[in-house]
Amino acid sequence: MKILFIHHKLNATFIKNDLKILKRHYDVTDFYFTIKKIPQLIKEIKNTDVVYVWFLSYPAFLAAKIARVYKKPVILVAGGYGVQSDILEKHKIFKLMVKSAIKNATKILAVSTFTLLEVQKLDYTVYRHAKCKVVYNGIDTKLFKNYNIRSNKNPIALTVGNIFSMDRYYLKGIDRFINLARVNPKGLFYVIGMCNKVAKNIKDVPSNCHFLAPIPQEALPFFYNIANTYYQLSTYESFCLTLLEARACGCNVVTSAERTGMDEIQGMFISELTLEKREKKLVGVLDGYKN
Repeated sequence: MKILFIHHKLNATFIKNDLKILKRHYDVTDFYFTIKKIPQLIKEIKNTDVVYVWFLSYPAFLAAKIARVYKKPVILVAGGYGVQSDILEKHKIFKLMVKSAIKNATKILAVSTFTLLEVQKLDYTVYRHAKCKVVYNGIDTKLFKNYNIRSNKNPIALTVGNIFSMDRYYLKGIDRFINLARVNPKGLFYVIGMCNKVAKNIKDVPSNCHFLAPIPQEALPFFYNIANTYYQLSTYESFCLTLLEARACGCNVVTSAERTGMDEIQGMFISELTLEKREKKLVGVLDGYKN
């Protein structure tokens, strides 16, 4: 079975994970979307069996429209900020695009129940028609595990995120994390994933708070394992993979409690949130579209 895998943000770990999973089972075309590629997108959709799109955003809008013309099943993954209620209220045209994508989708895979409820706010019929299904993101538990190497003598606090803009800086709660460092001068605080252009804009950073650039996925377990506490102080999260990684590595975890999906996965066993579990469920969904 041929699958067209559409995305516009391949640096995200959860997208890379899904791409690897699907390639193990199907003939997958990896399609990085840009506006210039619309003619190619039409051709690819015409010649595929199933369209699979990460994020409910403008690529999903176009892909779902085109797939409907060629009568191809289209599976949309709902995660991230594409269904965030307050953002959509501020951007009416984008909201209409997302609602259109939902309407034209064959199936929507939400990364959490929290996200499923966000989708339902846009179209309540997705639940009635069993169109939306929760398939949790997962982590590689062979990579992310507790190595019992942390020390309690010098408490280390950690937060991880791809901070490539000031909007992301505030969205991920890095300003709050820095304030924690300021009022706890004896602790060491590390932000992993801070881009230089953003770091240059941050003033009055306390000496006990350190910014590190994005690092390879394989290097993250070391930092989770030396940290005593992992902070995720985001104002919005549909799932939060880094929170799950930190939990698997034995970190104490502190989260914000504002309209997020983090509480949901905090209350679940790590064994229910593995890549193996996601793979089984994704294949179960996609095998249903085999001819």
